[in-house]
Amino acid sequence: MLRFLHPPDATLSPPLALRDSTQILREIIAVYDTSLVDESDRANDEDFAKLLEKAVDPAVEMCERMADMRKGNGGDWERDIFLINCLGYLQVCLAVLYRRKLTIIAYA
Repeated sequence: MLRFLHPPDATLSPPLALRDSTQILREIIAVYDTSLVDESDRANDEDFAKLLEKAVDPAVEMCERMADMRKGNGGDWERDIFLINCLGYLQVCLAVLYRRKLTIIAYA
């Protein structure tokens, strides 16, 4: 995902690369949720947690780096708004699709 780095556009909306990767993640979660594995066997599925980590962490890093590119153009507030928009988009997509117990990880 880091190959898609560019300054955020003027709308400060989540970038296309984030929206595309989130769509793929939605599909993966949908397949996982409809799999034939018994729910009790999936309760402590560390492999799926690792998959989410490998998908979400680069997306967050991309957003942070892109936000830093905006810092010089419009000030800190535009950087912060862009980052909030990206992280909010990612959080809503994951919360809606993955209805199991979520652990919220704060990125600082």
